[in-house]
Amino acid sequence: MISTWLVIALLACAPADDAEAPVVTIPAAGHEWFSYVLAFPGWQGGAPEFLSSLQDAMEHPASTMIFCLGPADMLEVVDIRPFVRNGGAVVIATENSAPRRLQSALDSLVGAIPTTVEARAESPDNPEHAYGGQAACPLAKGVAGHPWFFRQGKEYRPATNRPTVLMRARVGREAAGFAGRIVRDGLVPSDLLAASAEVEKGRAALLGDTGLFSNLMLQAPDNLPFAFNVVEWARESPEGTRKRVLLIVEGEIIQKPFMPPLMIPPVPIPPPEKLLEALYKGAEGVVQGVEKGLADLDERDALNQASARITTRGWIEFLGALGVVGFIGFIIRFLAGSTARSRFPAMAIPAKPAAPKLSAWRRAGEFMRQAVNRLRTWGSQVIRT
Repeated sequence: MISTWLVIALLACAPADDAEAPVVTIPAAGHEWFSYVLAFPGWQGGAPEFLSSLQDAMEHPASTMIFCLGPADMLEVVDIRPFVRNGGAVVIATENSAPRRLQSALDSLVGAIPTTVEARAESPDNPEHAYGGQAACPLAKGVAGHPWFFRQGKEYRPATNRPTVLMRARVGREAAGFAGRIVRDGLVPSDLLAASAEVEKGRAALLGDTGLFSNLMLQAPDNLPFAFNVVEWARESPEGTRKRVLLIVEGEIIQKPFMPPLMIPPVPIPPPEKLLEALYKGAEGVVQGVEKGLADLDERDALNQASARITTRGWIEFLGALGVVGFIGFIIRFLAGSTARSRFPAMAIPAKPAAPKLSAWRRAGEFMRQAVNRLRTWGSQVIRT
């Protein structure tokens, strides 16, 4: 599923070969691409609705997700615990310490609180421990089986960017640590990067790094699949799918997601007159070609020669072929008549007295009688020749 999303996303964002892509500048540390992940149209059930206020999010928790990237002070004004217990999903990624009320809520929900203690890779030259040889970009490693890091038999190790460690992890709620040994810039004895939990009907998560979802880091091989996994985890609900989202980035509510420009080369469409003329010429050529072929058959007396070679065993095949030829001739004559009528003005035709109306059965019987008589006459002529 994730690989399909990636292919669709890359195809949608790739500029066309024959069109000049517009220049769109986004900051490396921004989160425009993550907002596009949230609004991705390929989600089952469609893209979510972006909310404009925290109050809107609190009104319908069972269908709402809250993503907070950066300082989470805005969530201090509400108690997120009842929101989660009533079916909401909250994902907070921050390198900042949280206000006291929010700390208490996070400790209750996920058993961890954020700190400002940065973590660096001890062996940045090891590509399995750090991204791009950067000590500030240690790779994350999820606990076994966690849906953010393991999907369809593949493990994802996203790259962080100056992450911080979490403190006071409650057993069973750890989500991720680091792929290799780290060096901490503080005295917090922890190597926990993320914690998550399912609380009654809802879900809550805390990560110590916003860089996981930044425009720059989403270019790392595993970061984009990881972002999709996190969003999918937040969307899943016992009551269906959460289809509303409140996105808070650096203390600002993002009401409209970033949409990359889609470059589709213009398709030249001929005017209706040219199109009709081309269709007419094509049909006229087909009719003329078939009529010429039938005329050649008549000149070579091919039909009579073929009928003379027919034996008793071949009458069924002969009659079938005859029916096909008759049907094709009818279609050709019909098309030729339509073509002639379309090219020349209509001529006045004297009115004829209307034929007496017959029932459907009688008309069918009369048609069959005439067909049998014509076939009998034609057959006698073929035998005499």
